[in-house]
Amino acid sequence: EIDCSNAAVDPRDRDHFLFSRGGEFRTYESRDGGRTVSRVASHDVGAFFVLIDSQGWYYTATQDGAFVSRDGGVGWEALHVVMHSRDGRRIDRVPHDYQRIV
Repeated sequence: EIDCSNAAVDPRDRDHFLFSRGGEFRTYESRDGGRTVSRVASHDVGAFFVLIDSQGWYYTATQDGAFVSRDGGVGWEALHVVMHSRDGRRIDRVPHDYQRIV
């Protein structure tokens, strides 16, 4: 039994998925349909939302903002989504606007 608060199935491999565990909100991964799971140690922050896109990129939303891994969870970087307001101001939506990103 897997206690998760959010899960994301890899669109290219249904046996591969990420999830965040309720109560501790760390990112976990399974590559064998849930028979075994491991914590994504390279991303030790409180993730409460996870996603895998069709390119295999991982995304998380945390208290510290949104993050992306383009290498299967080995490295992570802040996900910057730059928007422009009608009056021409440049707005970086990283800190806490993850709802508007995905």
